[in-house]
Amino acid sequence: MIKNALDFHLSYNLGVLSAQDPDAYFQIISKDTGFEPLIQHLWAQKKVHRLAALEDIPVLQSLLKKESAQSPQPAPAPPPQHRGRR
Repeated sequence: MIKNALDFHLSYNLGVLSAQDPDAYFQIISKDTGFEPLIQHLWAQKKVHRLAALEDIPVLQSLLKKESAQSPQPAPAPPPQHRGRR
């Protein structure tokens, strides 16, 4: 197994996709900084941004905040029913 196979795969496909659509913008979700020179090159062209986790995507952050603010609060549990002796 080649150590940097995923980096090469990502680099190649980013190149192909950005050539096919010059206006495309990519977000890479990864803590791996091994391909940072590529990201810096594409970032300078306003084509890519790297984030460490999905929760770091600004659109998702705002959607999660809206969702939690709009979520109805759970109804309180009914009081326990006591059964008398028969």
